[in-house]
Amino acid sequence: MTEPVDLFIDFAEGGNSGAYKGAGWSDEEETHSWMEGGVAELILPIEGGDRPLALEFAVFPFVHPPLLERQQLQVEVNGRLAVSLELSDTEELRIVLTPDQLAGSAPQLLTFRQPDAVSPSSVGVSDDPRRLGCGLMWLRCTTLNGAAEPAAPTALPVAAHGAIAVYGDAQARELAQLAARLPAFEKKIRVVWLPPEMTGPEIEAAWRQIGDVAQLWRQVLPGDDDAAAQLRSLAGNTEVVTFPRLTMDLLWPFAGDDPRCVPEEYPYEAGRYVFGDMIGASLAETPGSDEQLVAEYLHRSAEACPDPSQALESYAAALAAAEHTCDVRLSDFLLGKFQRQKLFHNRNDPSGITLHALTEAVIEASSLFDGEGRTTIMDELARLTQGYQGMFMMQVPVNPVVAGRYGLAWCTPGQRYRYLYNRWTFDEYTVQYIRWRPWCP
Repeated sequence: MTEPVDLFIDFAEGGNSGAYKGAGWSDEEETHSWMEGGVAELILPIEGGDRPLALEFAVFPFVHPPLLERQQLQVEVNGRLAVSLELSDTEELRIVLTPDQLAGSAPQLLTFRQPDAVSPSSVGVSDDPRRLGCGLMWLRCTTLNGAAEPAAPTALPVAAHGAIAVYGDAQARELAQLAARLPAFEKKIRVVWLPPEMTGPEIEAAWRQIGDVAQLWRQVLPGDDDAAAQLRSLAGNTEVVTFPRLTMDLLWPFAGDDPRCVPEEYPYEAGRYVFGDMIGASLAETPGSDEQLVAEYLHRSAEACPDPSQALESYAAALAAAEHTCDVRLSDFLLGKFQRQKLFHNRNDPSGITLHALTEAVIEASSLFDGEGRTTIMDELARLTQGYQGMFMMQVPVNPVVAGRYGLAWCTPGQRYRYLYNRWTFDEYTVQYIRWRPWCP
């Protein structure tokens, strides 16, 4: 019997993927590596044996709706097709390989075929000529014990067709997606997201369509009293777990309205830069070179930056106010970790670390799971969120003045931030914003 395998490959900058890549890969970027061309290969130094092997990986396609809404991806193991997928968004996927699919001796060859690979330049995104298919963020290989699938947890006292309704904004949607991907929930609990844009009749119709609701996870949103009252009425005796909407205004103190942010033609229907910056807007008509603009921006930032102690006190008070009626409270987590770890990509969009903590706290607050079942679920959640970036597509750089005043250990000079398909430094983003330059040709 071969030794059990537990191999984790990180495809981001500073990761270990270079040791395993074959042909067909671009250089590592901040969160991932692109598969380039029609075929990309991974070479895994793993011996075959008499036990199955689980492959788990996080992947997302290069898309540009409506011209390119999805990408096909076929995964082959040692020349044999293991799975064929069609991707339109980031997915965390799992494939179980039986011993007969594995070569007896190392290595194992993984081949990713992407027939829809296309260059950003050909669809008008940028001048990038690479043919991009999918970006791989991380991959994990784990030996399973005996069966083709790990034993299903039995400590979930929920009806076979029960459901959890999750109400709230995009943060609640991420929470629902994470819960839905937990193996312990599969075939036992359906997780259904209810967006706050629903009207009263739409909420009632959706609730009835869900059917057997075992629990409601409700995000407490400002000005959402009518929907909250309706959901309480619909839930009846069903347990409700409430959680707050999470924000991090502290690190983006100059956020504000910009009169230039108005709907434009595709792809700027929501405005060219959706996170306004008051200092950037004040410099819109300022002449000078790019370097002079950045210097003036930093000068004005230093003059206008709030006192850190007072700002931190105000932020703590705002967190307490947002969560004081909630079952789940994360203010201690946010205040205790924001200096050491990147908890938000912009003032509204949490990182993977924060969304993991939110999901964990909601599950802890739920009475659906006993001790053994909860332990199983938390273990699965920890594995699912390895390498998870959270709501990472619209990253706004942290002002170096702000980073310095709060001593942010994770915010380094030259750090790049992803704004959809762009990867900009603070200086590059700031100049783009002040000049109001189009970022999608």
